[in-house]
Amino acid sequence: MKTNRVDDPPAFLHEKGGLHDVGIEQINFDPSQKTLSLSVDDINWNFEGFPEYEGERPSTLVFHDARKVFVDVDNKEGIRIGDAEIHKTPNVYA
Repeated sequence: MKTNRVDDPPAFLHEKGGLHDVGIEQINFDPSQKTLSLSVDDINWNFEGFPEYEGERPSTLVFHDARKVFVDVDNKEGIRIGDAEIHKTPNVYA
């Protein structure tokens, strides 16, 4: 499995369309370690059917120093991301 470090998380999520409609396979949040992990079935799903679609790419996103996490779950068609955002606060992303 290839590992990539993302230097600008807000720009990455924007480039991926906010991960809109990407299916979530697993969520792990460790408040003591301030780590959030999201395993998704296809990080490129937002672009499926469009020329920008790069093909299926299962991925695990790991966010370090996760201080605030908001989750609003609707399981009608599996667990999917409506929109993913990261907001920068002084010296950190939140």
